[in-house]
Amino acid sequence: MDPEDISSLINSLKISNEESSQVVVLGDNLRERSEANLRFCLGCKVIASKAINRELFRVQIPKILQLKNKVEIELIGPNIFVFEFKSMADRRRILTGGPWDLFKNPLVFTEIEEGTNVADLKFDSIPMWIQIHNVPLACFNKGCAELFGKQVGSVLEVDENADGCCWGRYLRVRVSVRLDKPLKRLIRLQL
Repeated sequence: MDPEDISSLINSLKISNEESSQVVVLGDNLRERSEANLRFCLGCKVIASKAINRELFRVQIPKILQLKNKVEIELIGPNIFVFEFKSMADRRRILTGGPWDLFKNPLVFTEIEEGTNVADLKFDSIPMWIQIHNVPLACFNKGCAELFGKQVGSVLEVDENADGCCWGRYLRVRVSVRLDKPLKRLIRLQL
């Protein structure tokens, strides 16, 4: 092929002003239906060095997650899947349970917001319950548990009783841990 032909082909691939100015607007009915569908969906990324077999994933995941109802799973990117749950209870349990894994490869779930593209999905943290041991008895309360939990990640929840106390052998705090940072194993406390 001669260089002029190649140049002509490349120019024909450019988006024209007419094409770039066209905007398709979703009607209220379509947007509401799309939003309703997204409420039952979660994005999931398998943190693995190799590509995960789609069919293996679809077969194993319902067993691992022990779902009560059916779930539709589709591959939407490299090791990225979308889950469409038939039950909000299953969806909620997946978000609040875990951490989850597939053959020791972590599964990171995220909610899908309206207007989000696959490339915009954030899989940068994973929620987990942590135990904080060797804590002075005066610190078995929600305030101290939150303070200690913030040293590990973003605090999501504290295991407490109705009075805000956290009595037990250790404090339990649910935190969102960043995947790009090492897990903190020691916190020094000064009273």
